[in-house]
Amino acid sequence: MIAIPMVTILYLLVNVSYLAVMTPTEMISSSAVAVTWGNKVLGGWGWVMSVAAALSAFGSLNGSFFSGGRMCYVAAREGHMPHILAMAHMRRLTPSPALIFNTIIALIVLILGEFQAIVNYFRYKSWKKPSFKSLKFEGVQFEVIRSLNK
Repeated sequence: MIAIPMVTILYLLVNVSYLAVMTPTEMISSSAVAVTWGNKVLGGWGWVMSVAAALSAFGSLNGSFFSGGRMCYVAAREGHMPHILAMAHMRRLTPSPALIFNTIIALIVLILGEFQAIVNYFRYKSWKKPSFKSLKFEGVQFEVIRSLNK
């Protein structure tokens, strides 16, 4: 109950500190505002901000990986995707086929050289309301293929 307000306050304080240290022109021209801020405030220890940003991105990726697999699992359970994706491990209750499916789709997109497509997809997905999170790319793609086969 307290986590969301604390994170909101933390983000506000971080942005206030950016504005206190950097000019708006510096913020606009910077490719990574946190790194620029770190170099100004921490000096030689500015690289710590790069590591912190990488850890934050990894944590977000980790959460997206598991929630994406679970959404794929629920979509399959509701009949929007192949039924095999609705299977779960008997003891651990993890949706292994759905996790593997999401990983394969991500690897295909990555191998095809469209990493920016994944970044844009997750950027778009993260701004959607939670009620729309069930409309994943794979589910929409499966519904289109299923309607074409009828």
